[in-house]
Amino acid sequence: MSFHFVVKDKKKEKEKEKEKERNRLLNLVGVPSENTRGAHPSPTKEPASSFTGVGSYKPLTDHQISKTVQLNKRNPKYMYSQRAPDNAVLEWWIDENDKPKEDVTLTDSAMATLPVQSHTYSPAEMMAYSAKNRKPLSDSPKSFKEIIQAAIVLSRLLEKSLSSGDKKQPRWVHRPDRPYTQQEVVHLCCLVDVQRPLSVDTQYNETIGEIRLCISSYKLNPSEKLETYMKQKNKELDAESMNFYVYRPWLKKYLDWFNPALYQYITTHLDGVKVQRFQHRLAAEDQDSYDQQGRLVHDKLLVPLPKMHRVVSTKDDFGVVKADGSFEPYCKDTYLSNISLSQPVRHPTYDDSLTAGCNPANFEYVPVARMPRVDVPAHHMQIKAIRAQIKRDKQKNVTVRWLGLQGGKYVSLPPDWVTDNFDPIVLDEAQRRAQNEEDGLTGHLPERFLVIPPGDSRDDDPPFGLRHNRSLNYYYL
Repeated sequence: MSFHFVVKDKKKEKEKEKEKERNRLLNLVGVPSENTRGAHPSPTKEPASSFTGVGSYKPLTDHQISKTVQLNKRNPKYMYSQRAPDNAVLEWWIDENDKPKEDVTLTDSAMATLPVQSHTYSPAEMMAYSAKNRKPLSDSPKSFKEIIQAAIVLSRLLEKSLSSGDKKQPRWVHRPDRPYTQQEVVHLCCLVDVQRPLSVDTQYNETIGEIRLCISSYKLNPSEKLETYMKQKNKELDAESMNFYVYRPWLKKYLDWFNPALYQYITTHLDGVKVQRFQHRLAAEDQDSYDQQGRLVHDKLLVPLPKMHRVVSTKDDFGVVKADGSFEPYCKDTYLSNISLSQPVRHPTYDDSLTAGCNPANFEYVPVARMPRVDVPAHHMQIKAIRAQIKRDKQKNVTVRWLGLQGGKYVSLPPDWVTDNFDPIVLDEAQRRAQNEEDGLTGHLPERFLVIPPGDSRDDDPPFGLRHNRSLNYYYL
């Protein structure tokens, strides 16, 4: 008879208990989400044990998770946004009848099936995106007392950081270059209330480095302290539209936390589309000229393609269809076996009769758009924005020339191809801007202020390295 003794490994059992407790804590607090700079966070995305960002970070320890649970218990409930349904931002361009919304609907030939990531929101699309994203949350803006309460805490933190001296501080400590006024602190708290709209002044002075915002805030009495408003039992102040200045880098970091496309929307409509050109001419044939003399500028006359506009590229039938049904490309350097692909020539040649409208008389010469090549990525063939140029002769006859943005540079486009590939709404806007320039009118947008409606939100925790160790985590105010 033999006996088998089972020896328990106390060390392994202890590790299992530790892992079990860790999983329990994770279920309570969750883990920091991955750095979603490229896309809006999705509640359906699998949580990660650590987040990615600048530098490398280790997974949270048991002590950190336990500490976070305690911090969350001390924080007010209104500091955290409610988790949105899985489909909250998936189909913002669709109405209740599963059809494209009227404000964002383009012609059938120009309408994309899904939003194009490389395109920019139009003002109408931004409104639709916000409305769809805001509806399931149904949160109201923070009350006057909640804003004042947050402003008091923020003021104390700023005062403490100013008095800390030059010693190294944690990442959540901000040391301003000048003291904030009470009014500015309240403006800032209203700005980060995700249920309040904000508007951006499109008449931006680049030399100042600040952007003027118009927000719904409260006008305070300069002689009264913030604590006074918390003690008063009389009627709360009414919100009103007020101007507030912020630095561009700060606004970018703030909006990028929600959705990088928001800041792209602002900068594109505020500054204009980025394009590489020369000091005294628009474009050149060779890349060497751009490398030596090119300069990056913003062109407010370029109209970016909206998110729901299908991708426009010269890889899609960049030519004309003859009467007999055959296709003839604009470029003469295509392969016989594949007329939609250009040979890798340095200076391509084009059919002069087919591309006569690209460079009409009295217009500066701009190279015709490039055909696709095997050594050039497909996204460099996209036309991401379009611009109209208008000239009148002595008889007041109007000639319109079309320029596109291809690979970050100006290219000229055949008028017939433009009509077939771009939505009339985009073309009308391009001609409106060109006409305003011709008439000497300033401003490329109908309204001076560009509205950013409420509706974007995040339901994941901020990076652990940015959290305050005393439960003052006003990240979702």
